[in-house]
Amino acid sequence: MSMFPKYFYQCVLLLVCYLVIFFIGFEIVNGLTPTWLESNFDLTIGVISSIALLIGIYTVTLLVNKRKGIPLSFGWLPNLPLNKLCVILCLVILYTIGKSLIVNSLYPFEWNIQPFISVLSMVLIWPVLEELVFRGIFLKGLLQSPKYPAWLSILVVSLTFALLHYDTAPQATLLNNVPAISNAFVMGLIMSWLFYKTANLGSVILVHSLVNATSLLLQYAFSLIQPQMQAHNILLRSVGIVLILCSLLAIALFIKNIRIENRKIIDIVI
Repeated sequence: MSMFPKYFYQCVLLLVCYLVIFFIGFEIVNGLTPTWLESNFDLTIGVISSIALLIGIYTVTLLVNKRKGIPLSFGWLPNLPLNKLCVILCLVILYTIGKSLIVNSLYPFEWNIQPFISVLSMVLIWPVLEELVFRGIFLKGLLQSPKYPAWLSILVVSLTFALLHYDTAPQATLLNNVPAISNAFVMGLIMSWLFYKTANLGSVILVHSLVNATSLLLQYAFSLIQPQMQAHNILLRSVGIVLILCSLLAIALFIKNIRIENRKIIDIVI
């Protein structure tokens, strides 16, 4: 018996229901927030709402599967050997550097991020929340369903993951969202495929956290040398493209050759 959710529509319904609750709660709290808290409100309440969103999705998933007699379990500790873990981490860092070289030379910005809450949310909280929902619940359930091939489940989950990174802020445009959505889609594919090959959430969370941490560090570093970057933007974009292509090829070959003995996604059937 497959775990819930095992169909695309079930994943969509779960996500839509709780996103509606998320945004309603966000607007209610926003209306009640005093002026002196508004500068830190968006990110702080976003973290709190994300945790509430996870609790909601996890609770429903847990209760439905409990009624079916299926326990939910997750591989929180990375199961890759240390040398292979270091290789995949180095490769995703190279990809992140290449992506950052292109994005930050195309879209100049000012460093206006609150360090503590940004590091807490992007490096610790959101990687765990997003991976538990998208890979641990959605992808795991779809991979156990006999209805869909593994590649289709990976593609749909990665695309959904990417679309939810669309910035809905008034100043954000479709063009400005292209790099974020494209990057989220590529990383979604990498993390989904890695989860498929290892049946392990810990390795995926570690990759996600490292990518976010590297992006934050590069964003800060590039904000200090923006004039120099603008003077050499063609060179930087060329280097970025080479790094992205080489790292993605290496990541694809590396993940393809991963072999994990006795892997389990609640005794996943693939």
